[in-house]
Amino acid sequence: MKKSSTEHHSFADSTALLKCCQSAVSLHGHTLYSRESIHFLLSLSGRSPTLSRLIERKILDHWNETGERIDFNRVHWTPPVLPSTLFVQEANQITQNLGLNPLVSITDHDCTDGCIELNRPGSGLKVPVSLEWTVPFEGGRFHIGIHNIPENREKDWSREFREYTENPVPNHLKEILAGLNSLPQTLLVLNHPLWDIADVGQKQHECILENFWNECGSRIHAIEFNGFRSPEENKKVLAMGRELDVPVVSGGDRHGRQANTVLNLTRAETFSDFVREIRDRRHSALFTMPSHHEPLLARTIETAEEAIRKYPKSCGNPRVWTDRVFVETELKGVQPLSTYWRSGGPWWLRSAMSIVRLIGCPQIRPALRWALAGKDNTT
Repeated sequence: MKKSSTEHHSFADSTALLKCCQSAVSLHGHTLYSRESIHFLLSLSGRSPTLSRLIERKILDHWNETGERIDFNRVHWTPPVLPSTLFVQEANQITQNLGLNPLVSITDHDCTDGCIELNRPGSGLKVPVSLEWTVPFEGGRFHIGIHNIPENREKDWSREFREYTENPVPNHLKEILAGLNSLPQTLLVLNHPLWDIADVGQKQHECILENFWNECGSRIHAIEFNGFRSPEENKKVLAMGRELDVPVVSGGDRHGRQANTVLNLTRAETFSDFVREIRDRRHSALFTMPSHHEPLLARTIETAEEAIRKYPKSCGNPRVWTDRVFVETELKGVQPLSTYWRSGGPWWLRSAMSIVRLIGCPQIRPALRWALAGKDNTT
């Protein structure tokens, strides 16, 4: 097998490089079809006794008033971005800033609806059918970016993914990955491999990751350099790619309304040709946009502000954030949070939201970036 290679370029040194490329590839972006976990809130509350008590009190109050228990493991939110909006933003960034042909792959969590919507007859668009599959494994969880599934097989594969997720039998996972690996136009990427999604502890996660790679790594085509993970983690991922002899590809991982900060450059004209470049030539050319070098914390706060912002009806999104957060209970099933919090929630939560809206709003962003400059050294 040919040895893998990964190049890493930035916008500053791109003039000659861009002349040799045909396309830029935007991988890993989320739309309003993506069901996003709020597990981070539970993790945060565990470090903040005050926040933890406030959340527990609100859950208890709701139980006493309605008899319904709220399980935060069954709460999710959706990004405030239409599939068409994401595609246009990513395509415009590539054509206007780089002068290249755009190849865009949308990867909503465990869902291909956004891709199917863009590919509907009469839309004038054609995007790869892709998703980010959440894979339980030995008590941990991994996200696998599955790009360019044959559209006529999408329902069959989605059913396979759901069956494994509900009943994670290791041999079944191997069979699924082997089947996907047999599709020459499909690309499998282990997204943000070092991120402890299940919060089992970093050392335990890395042990589970080693076992996962020993069992399934031969069917994974690349690992991901992620636009919203820390510089230190991305450096380790690049080293991991060299150690495992596997290409490292970009993954912007956008959840807000800003375009992805990391891309891939390629001589390929189609997405299927790009897949062959990664799978057969085993070569990847990472490319970081200027926005990637803004402080990560500032970009994260800006995304949070976009997630809770109130939007006009013309945007096509649910207007307020409580309509984009969903709670599942045994009595009512899945309902938007606005069903329970018609006034926007308790005072302490509204206050916290107001602070995020203030410091993350477009008018304050330059000052926020200046204040946080140097807090992290982006790779």
